[in-house]
Amino acid sequence: MKVLASDVDGTLTNSKGEIKKKTVDAITNWIDAGNIFIFVTGRDILTLKKDIDKYKIPFHFAVCNNGSVVYNSAYKPIYEAKFPGSLAKKIICDPIVRSSVYYILSAGFERMVVESDNEAASTYNYYTKEIELDEIEKYDYYGIDMRFDTYDKVKTATKLLREAYGSEVSFHPNIETIDVNGLHDNKATSLQWLLDHHLPKSDKVLVVGDGGNDKQMIEIFHGYAMNIGNEEVKSIASAIVDDVSDIINEHLDKRQKPILNMHWKILLYLIGLGISLYCFPLYVSYFYISLFFFKQSYNRYRDRYKDPLYKNKVIQNITLGLLWIVLIVIQCI
Repeated sequence: MKVLASDVDGTLTNSKGEIKKKTVDAITNWIDAGNIFIFVTGRDILTLKKDIDKYKIPFHFAVCNNGSVVYNSAYKPIYEAKFPGSLAKKIICDPIVRSSVYYILSAGFERMVVESDNEAASTYNYYTKEIELDEIEKYDYYGIDMRFDTYDKVKTATKLLREAYGSEVSFHPNIETIDVNGLHDNKATSLQWLLDHHLPKSDKVLVVGDGGNDKQMIEIFHGYAMNIGNEEVKSIASAIVDDVSDIINEHLDKRQKPILNMHWKILLYLIGLGISLYCFPLYVSYFYISLFFFKQSYNRYRDRYKDPLYKNKVIQNITLGLLWIVLIVIQCI
C-alpha cells in the first residue's frame, strides 16, 4: 500500500484555481488500486470541502490548517491542535494584522470575520459568521488567515509578527496571505502522526507541494515539487512535475491500473453469457470464472470493509461475483 499526500493550492489546482479532470481521474485510479490519498493543505476543511464536492475527489484523510487538524473521509477530526481565543485576540489586535485586507479566524466548519473589510473577505475567501472583537475569546482556533495587497507586505508582516508572537504560534507566508497556526504543528508533523497512528503498514510515502509550507514534508518524505512552485522547494525535491497525475502514473504499477470499470465488466459478462447459451462447456468455464472473481474481490477488500471509501466497491464486486455464480447455476439447472 502506497500513500500520496498532496498540497492543494498551486499543486492540485492550476493557475485559475481549477482542478483538471485528468488529475481527479488519476486520484480515483490510485485509490481503486488500493492506495491511500491524503490532502495536506493550509486551507481549513470548509474551503477544502467546496472543491472536494465540486470536483468529486475521493480521499482518505485531510490534513488541514497546515497540520493543526486532521480529518478522516467522513470529515470527523481525528487530531486537533487548537490555540486559545485569548491568544487569537492578542494577534488580531496587532496593528499589522488590522492593516491587512482581511483576517479570518478558522474553527473547523466556522470561518469568522472580525471587524474587517467584509466585502473583501467575501470576494477573496468567504466567511460563515461575523463576530465582535469581544467574542473572540469564546472559541479556540485551528488558525488565522490574513491577506495583504502585495508580497512585500506579506514578507514584512511575517517578519514583524514572528518577532512578536513567534514563541506562541507559527506563521506560514504565501504570495498574498499569511497563515497563523499552532506553534509545534506543520504539514510534516501531522502527516507523520497520521502515518504512525492510522497507516503503519504503508510501503512508500510520496508527497507533493509547491510552497514554503510544504518544505518540511518534502525534505522528510519522498518529495516532489510542482514546476511552477517555489524555487527553494524545487531545489530540495527528488523530482519536479507538471501535474499530480504524473506522480501517480509513475508509481501506479501496471498490474494495479484498472482496465475496466464495473459497467463494462457487467456488459462483457452478459455478452459472453449470451454466447455461452449455445455451448455447454462454456457454462463450466463461466462458473469457474465466477468463483475466481468472487474470491479475488473478497480477498482484496476484506481488510478494508470498514473504510467508508471502499463500501460501495465492496458491495459492487461481491454482488457481481454472486450474480455470476447464481446465473450460471440457474442456467445449468
